[in-house]
Amino acid sequence: MVPNKHSTKRTQEKAMDTKREISPELIRAFIKDYRDKLKNGKVAPCIRAAGATLPIVWFGDSAAYFRSKRRIVTVALNPSHVEFGANPPRFDQAALAEGNNVERLRRTLDAYFRTNPYMKWFRHFERVLKMLGASYGDYIGSRDIALHIDMYSAIATVPTWKGLDAGTKSLLRASGVSLFSRLLDELKPHLVLCSVNRDVREAVLPEFGDKPLRKESEGGNPHATLELFRRKDGVRLLSGTNYRGQPFSRITTNWLREHLKNWRVLGGIRLRDKAD
Repeated sequence: MVPNKHSTKRTQEKAMDTKREISPELIRAFIKDYRDKLKNGKVAPCIRAAGATLPIVWFGDSAAYFRSKRRIVTVALNPSHVEFGANPPRFDQAALAEGNNVERLRRTLDAYFRTNPYMKWFRHFERVLKMLGASYGDYIGSRDIALHIDMYSAIATVPTWKGLDAGTKSLLRASGVSLFSRLLDELKPHLVLCSVNRDVREAVLPEFGDKPLRKESEGGNPHATLELFRRKDGVRLLSGTNYRGQPFSRITTNWLREHLKNWRVLGGIRLRDKAD
């Protein structure tokens, strides 16, 4: 019996869903980009000022992410320089000391939320994740483990993205956006959470379109706006206003929980009744 195109497509989709790791080839591409930027006279000083000893390809336990029933990815622009120089260190600073050690880099990135995560910033996304029954780490009651990735570059800089000059931003984006797209494709999320300006989102993630399925502002406050988009393949993107660098921060917990439930953000999955 010859399989029809629908059964073939389902088989392909099932095969994609069984993927269990980010490919070594893609990790090597991120490492190469990091090393190339260190050779660039314009970008290198910003990287060295940040003390960035490796590209932060992702934040979180990638193995647990791939085991999750619902795969959720959070997205921002590029890593903060505070990820380096912390005590205790957030990463294995010598992960790339002996060449392109893909597995050593994978291990230190996977361990981020079990080590010394920068929760002063990540707590804003974590609040939303908990309402969806997910978490970056081992939050009690979480069904799924989320990952965080950055769309412009996996390389931390000083100054931060906002303070970089146009030429440096262009150099980082030139390769960073392409690598981000490849990474997002390998991760195959069911839901993307982002909190970036509209022009940035539409430029980097144009496949989600510019017309949201749902849009509402809490109390009419433009700094507390929630939007839901859907890609043609059903993947959803939830966008929340970024206020002073803090994702979703001006949206109150009760209002947000109610809208996540009513909008069926994850296709009807039961949401938590409470989130800390």
